[in-house]
Amino acid sequence: MTPSQVTDLLELEVLDDYYGLWEILWAMQAEFPNHDEAVRRDAAQAGLAALVRKGNIMVYRGLSFTGEEQLVPDPEIESALADEWWAFRGAEWHTRVTLSEGRKREVLYRAGAPPPAQ
Repeated sequence: MTPSQVTDLLELEVLDDYYGLWEILWAMQAEFPNHDEAVRRDAAQAGLAALVRKGNIMVYRGLSFTGEEQLVPDPEIESALADEWWAFRGAEWHTRVTLSEGRKREVLYRAGAPPPAQ
């Protein structure tokens, strides 16, 4: 499991919606089943942090993510990415991530999707 494999997986996982941190770990488990849970979590945290620094991933907090979600301020991102990794706690505010619009266009273009109509 290389950092590049992890960031590629993360970008594809969060391409089209808001994804909970627990969902990212499920994807990591499916992709890298022979690695220890703690190793997968650490790799996911490092990969997300790297993608956030590059502006490719946006971090949000919300309840149902139907319009009430809020972008997490930069000083709070590190702690937001460190909480509640496996557990989804129902109706509590929680962290989700999604691909930035600019990076989404790049990933789709790289995958061969036609450019969006203007």
